[in-house]
Amino acid sequence: MEPFFTTITEKKLNEKVETILKVSGVTKENTFISLVTHLLKISQYLVKNKGIFLIGENGTGKSYIYTEYLKDIFPKYSGSMITPALLIGDGRATPNDTECIFGEKAVLIEEICDDDESSQSSIGIFKDSLESGYFKKCKKENKEINISPVFTGNDYNQPNNLFDLISCKESIPKRYRDKGFLDRVPLLLPHNKKLFGEMNYYKSIVIEEFSLNDVLKNLRESLKEKNYITTDMEIGSEREEKIYNSFLNAITTLLYPNEKAPDWFIRGWFELLKFFRSLLIDEKVYNPFNEKSARLIIEILGYDTNDIDYLVFTTNRLLIKPKEENNIYKIALTGFGIDENQKEYDFYQNNMNNFISPIIEITKTILIQKAGDITPDKRIYLDPLNKIINEKNKTDEEFNYSILQSMEYCIDRNINFDNEKFSFRGIPDFYKYGLSTILFNAIGTNVPMDKIKFEDFILNDEDFKILNFVDYLQDS
Repeated sequence: MEPFFTTITEKKLNEKVETILKVSGVTKENTFISLVTHLLKISQYLVKNKGIFLIGENGTGKSYIYTEYLKDIFPKYSGSMITPALLIGDGRATPNDTECIFGEKAVLIEEICDDDESSQSSIGIFKDSLESGYFKKCKKENKEINISPVFTGNDYNQPNNLFDLISCKESIPKRYRDKGFLDRVPLLLPHNKKLFGEMNYYKSIVIEEFSLNDVLKNLRESLKEKNYITTDMEIGSEREEKIYNSFLNAITTLLYPNEKAPDWFIRGWFELLKFFRSLLIDEKVYNPFNEKSARLIIEILGYDTNDIDYLVFTTNRLLIKPKEENNIYKIALTGFGIDENQKEYDFYQNNMNNFISPIIEITKTILIQKAGDITPDKRIYLDPLNKIINEKNKTDEEFNYSILQSMEYCIDRNINFDNEKFSFRGIPDFYKYGLSTILFNAIGTNVPMDKIKFEDFILNDEDFKILNFVDYLQDS
């Protein structure tokens, strides 16, 4: 373990992540959502008696990490072949002379979406054993179970956005969707080409000084239960708290095996876990890209927080405003974000005009755009002092309305007034009339007022320019 500890200890988070990626075949040149999904799949070996679903299209690498890199610790079975005898041992056999799935530390069960109803009894045994922590081997002898199960299955639906992923669970057979079973296998990690974007893998195996299989085995042996949940995380039940603690403990043990993880690391991963949990148990998708996960995302992507002025999230992209340059970096967090960047770039190349903030460069996951300042309302500051200062600049509609009334009073009575004393806070709502005209001139269509968002514009030399416009293109 010494080579592993030496490589990963006291390193920046992006360096820790890259170390794990290198020994598991995936490059860092992938979308954020695909990277964190990959990390959760690896750390699953450190989650005892709770499993994950990997559901999605063929060719998205659902089983890749387990069949290519972790096959020694994740024995593989087909879902249609799982029987009670395979799980607990044949009742006619002697416990000491029989091997069974529940005697393993981990298992990969594939193609569950294609199996038949014959596995119903096996699901019940799985659920009860994971809950109790025990099983009756060969129906004779009580044995402790400490297994990390992974279930994979195909989903042939094509999501067009992040929120379409809520339908992913419909591909899981109903017998697996029993509420009790979803508390034992509580996360759904979707695998879709549109969600991940094109995946980049190392063309040859990277030789490191340590074995990932051996590292995971050793980390599991020394694994200790810890509580990461605080009262402000708003978890509804003790059962849910145990679920989140299990997965937080696993990912923390993998990346901070002998160090204390920062608070932003725990809170950021909690947001991501809520997203994967929502895909199984909620009616709508929880968007994990928010202020609570911002620092984690920045750190994993390898940006220096000291160089960042502020951040803004859209649904699939992170907008970064550096301190020392007058550009906005649009980081695609998902494959949907990659498509959004490309659509904006293509439109601008064919329709250059002065109403759109100039687009100057595009890479796989980044679009760079010349910019002024995004309106204060959606800005996220990592520095607490700047965050406090920004609060004073946010839109206050009640205050702005009183300013308008005062201005009207002065105008009606021909009273001169000082413009500086009648300054609005933030961007008054009536500015949308002007923004509607800008959008029409830029993309040639009338956008309804209720669909215009101030955060899609920047203020540059006292003029508004369009920053984000892919949603308006779709509307048009």
